[in-house]
This record gives sequence, C-alpha cells and structure tokens, in this order.
Amino acid sequence: MNPTGVVADAVAVTTKATDAARELTTRYPLTVRLVQLREHCAPHARRGPPARLGPAARPG
Repeated sequence: MNPTGVVADAVAVTTKATDAARELTTRYPLTVRLVQLREHCAPHARRGPPARLGPAARPG
C-alpha cells in the first residue's frame, strides 16, 4: 500500500466534503431569507393588487 496515495485520497475526500459544506453554509441563510420573504409577501398576494385611488380619494 502506498501511504502517499492514501493521504492523497484522504485529502481529496476532505476537500470535496469541505466544498460541499461551504456551499450548504452559504446557501442556508439565503434559503431561510427567501422563505421569510415569501411568507411575508403571501398575505399581500392573496388580497390582490391595491385598489386604484380615484380623484376624490387622492390627498391634497
């Protein structure tokens, strides 16, 4: 068995796992924020667009 080959394999596996963890760590806060925004905007979307204001309803 070649120890250098085993070490190289271990480094490759560790690097791959680190890259995957880094991607998940980056993606998680973005996903959480997107869910929060969708939940916040959902009630507005169900009500439909705001009614247009007529001339009498406009201030000033």
